[in-house]
Amino acid sequence: MMKQEDVIRFYEGDVRGNDVFWSDAKAYVTWNALLFPDCSTEQARSEENRVLNTAFLDRLDIVEELSCSLFWAMEKSKEEMHVYRVERYADYKVFQQYGKLESFISTSTAGFLNAYQDKKDLVLMEITIPKGTYCANFSKLLKQYKKNDEKEILLPPYLCFTSYEKQMDERIRKIQDRDGHAPVVYCEIQVKQPSYVLQEMEFVQDWIMAGKRCYMAWNQKKIPQEKDMEAYCQLKHWLQYRIQKDMQKRGKCEKKED
Repeated sequence: MMKQEDVIRFYEGDVRGNDVFWSDAKAYVTWNALLFPDCSTEQARSEENRVLNTAFLDRLDIVEELSCSLFWAMEKSKEEMHVYRVERYADYKVFQQYGKLESFISTSTAGFLNAYQDKKDLVLMEITIPKGTYCANFSKLLKQYKKNDEKEILLPPYLCFTSYEKQMDERIRKIQDRDGHAPVVYCEIQVKQPSYVLQEMEFVQDWIMAGKRCYMAWNQKKIPQEKDMEAYCQLKHWLQYRIQKDMQKRGKCEKKED
């Protein structure tokens, strides 16, 4: 596996060089999109002018390694924590549909950050992280942390959760999305243990080109062909199974040690 600090720095955008993959300061855009079950988040990110990087589809082995290394870098929280997240409504609907947080989730102990209000249709999430939950406190894991003011706590993908929607007061309504609109939802989230439900699949090479055609269409604000989106979703499920299998492995290893 990659060095812990290298993986975290890549995720947070501290990148080097000119390689189209390793120099992507917004790598988390494509990385996390690959962890969602359908194509709704790609469409939402496209509408926000975010670019999906086709180089990720040529290096799925590296995406898998990065995902697993980032999870293994996480530590169990020693106490209950309360953090905040500014989410897009399109992704929140997917979370609600599947009953779990489908990707890595960046949160902050410093409240709702203005830096993430470039999203469309905001969901403000107050999240309770129970003691013993895997998470990454970047300020503690990195010797030099460029975004220390963000006080970021990263959550792993596939955590189940319960939610409760709250009434918005004037303070909350003043937080606006990229179009100047008030939040769509304000809620409390309680995360729980992760859930892994995918089945193993055989890899099909044609999925790669289908995915690239999808990315090129979304990056041009177009709708990909249905057959390409279906193939791309198959590709994502194949990748997600491999990542989830490794995440399960960690749990089994710890049980044996107990």
